[in-house]
Amino acid sequence: MGTMTALKAVVLDGNPMKSIRRDIIMRGTTEIKKYLMSRMENTDIPVSNKGVHSGQGESGIIGGTGEGVNAHDICQSKALDYSNKKTSDVSDDVWTVAQKGEITSVNLSKNAFTDIPPGMICLSEWLKELNMGMNRITVLNPDIGLYIKLTMLDLRNNQLTSLPNEMYSLFQLRELYISYNRFTSMPIVVYQLKKLENLFADTNKITQIDADGFKGLPMSHVVYEDFSVAICESFNCFIVYDTECEVKVVGQPAKRGTVKYIGLTEFQTGYWIGVQFDEPLGKNNGSVKGKRYFECPDKYGAFVRPENVEVGDYPEEDLGFSDEDEI
Repeated sequence: MGTMTALKAVVLDGNPMKSIRRDIIMRGTTEIKKYLMSRMENTDIPVSNKGVHSGQGESGIIGGTGEGVNAHDICQSKALDYSNKKTSDVSDDVWTVAQKGEITSVNLSKNAFTDIPPGMICLSEWLKELNMGMNRITVLNPDIGLYIKLTMLDLRNNQLTSLPNEMYSLFQLRELYISYNRFTSMPIVVYQLKKLENLFADTNKITQIDADGFKGLPMSHVVYEDFSVAICESFNCFIVYDTECEVKVVGQPAKRGTVKYIGLTEFQTGYWIGVQFDEPLGKNNGSVKGKRYFECPDKYGAFVRPENVEVGDYPEEDLGFSDEDEI
């Protein structure tokens, strides 16, 4: 069954399956076929009329000799890997093969693309994963919104400053990579991706972020500006570097200041927020046990847990301070 390229659905209910793990069966027909293919011996596998035929002879190489790809492999794996070819275009015969194979994954990373290849539109009905990282894209084509079945989109290492609003139609998108670009604020459309779970936006120049915008998303992991944002899932809070904040610890008066550090430390496990208070109510100058994490005057600095920090527009206020939940 693994070689049946036209096979769309396999129902195994009611069978005492012992040779296939249950987790593979639960993933559906595509994963079952991949598993069966992986268990086959290295023999020539026939390709149906729905599959791939190449005009380049028995080798099945399309898209250019040497730098091309194997048509047979595309069909069988449901994936097109056209990465690291130093190209800015994909020939029509490659898209023809990909369309016939109804592929679900395309890797065009490490090339010289400045836009989404026009020919790729023929895959919009099936495409679930698209990797266009490490290219030369400055403006993402609004047509990206036509790929409504995408669950993963990788745009890292380009020259992007914005994302098109048309991306709001990517209702199934769960992973988005926009690291190493030129964003100065979080693209508004990101907050509209209602199934987004993982966002990688580090190494940009982002200075603006709407914390409330993330609260309606099922976010489980965010990497933003190398720990410039700390996420405390149990409190559903987003803490942004260099923003005003208020520290609240049970049994103590609130204390106001500015976030100066977010991340791991050497003095204790877990994430800590470094705060420079508005008044000399702290315990240090941004360093602990000889390790400096941020700069501030002596007695103005402190480290607190993320759940004790709220960001917002707070005026300066002179309040007392105690020793609990703070270093």
